[in-house]
Amino acid sequence: MSYAVQIGDLRVTPGIRGAVGRVLESGRFTEGRETAAFERERAAQVGTRYAVAMNSGTSALIAALTALKYVDGRTPRRKVITTPLTYAADANAISLCGLDPVFVDVDPITFGIRTDLIGRYIERNGGEDVLAILPVHLMGYPIDMKRIQVIADGYGIDVVEDTAQADGADVYGRTAGAWGNLSISSFFVAHVVQAGEMGVVNTDDDELLGLLRQIKANGRACKCAVCTRASGACPGRGDVDPRFRHEVVGYNFKTDEWTSAIAREQLAQIDDIVARRRRTFDAYSKRLEAHEGWLQLPPVVKGAVPFAYPIVVRPDSLLSRRSVCDALESAGVETRPMYPCIPTMTKSFARFRSAYEGKLPAAEVVSAHGFLVGCHQFVTDADVDLVGDTLDRFAERMIP
Repeated sequence: MSYAVQIGDLRVTPGIRGAVGRVLESGRFTEGRETAAFERERAAQVGTRYAVAMNSGTSALIAALTALKYVDGRTPRRKVITTPLTYAADANAISLCGLDPVFVDVDPITFGIRTDLIGRYIERNGGEDVLAILPVHLMGYPIDMKRIQVIADGYGIDVVEDTAQADGADVYGRTAGAWGNLSISSFFVAHVVQAGEMGVVNTDDDELLGLLRQIKANGRACKCAVCTRASGACPGRGDVDPRFRHEVVGYNFKTDEWTSAIAREQLAQIDDIVARRRRTFDAYSKRLEAHEGWLQLPPVVKGAVPFAYPIVVRPDSLLSRRSVCDALESAGVETRPMYPCIPTMTKSFARFRSAYEGKLPAAEVVSAHGFLVGCHQFVTDADVDLVGDTLDRFAERMIP
């Protein structure tokens, strides 16, 4: 089905065509100068010393957690505290790294993990077995990273900040991604920075930087941002080529020059992208305010960057999310249900269901009644009116 209003959209601009053309002219398609330039520019944009490009946000999560495991060594720290309300990649990465997710409930209005519940869990259970806290800035709403950092520092716990839906957001005067030991992001087509498929890890830590570069390349000894072997200046050159000396167990998480070049073009436009998304968000809120009796509209929060426009059908309205989404879809508006509450609503994590039933009420309500419409930089005033007009007609028909 072709939608007039999509959840995410990527337009091929002259800048993107020029970026792809640079790669063609260079003749280098695997990681090289474009990727190294992207890493420098991403580090500068976030405000960290380093950035390491990955082939997806999921790979970035796995690499970040794997690096922390290697640094942590043979300790009993096996738990990662995270949110139950997000895309499955976070919980998947935790499990694939041989770690145990611990889920605490979310704020029902801004959807983010509740820092008071993080503190309460650690106070009750201790932090000796907690490797990391993994907060997610869901829907672009900033989590209270200052509070999380205080909790983590008090117990020697690492922090991995997930900014996949919040690139460009402001958190206490710092850019999202500048907190904690590591941060990750994803540049999927629906996200703020769009490159199709790509991810990144940001850090200030030299040891973690070296490990990340090794982990993404099957654990080989190489730690250079750009390979200098061809120039004869390889710092690891010896009897065995460092590309074939493996120091840690790793993966193939390398990206390519095409994607890095597109991401650079997008990154250069991030301020304009953020401003346009915020304007679209404000237009939705004004157009839909007449429906706040039966819809929970997202609040305006300082520093937030809209990933999408999240709406929750109020449970006491007795209207089903499905009927609302069907009306919008029929009018050409793409919708997506809010993410399912991972431990209680997903088959892949069904082993946690009995332990968490009834303990994550906010996440379960938002999961059951929430949905998204597109709020990206290509949404027009006419698109906003299409959504508003459709909901007007639905309300006239369904609400006495």
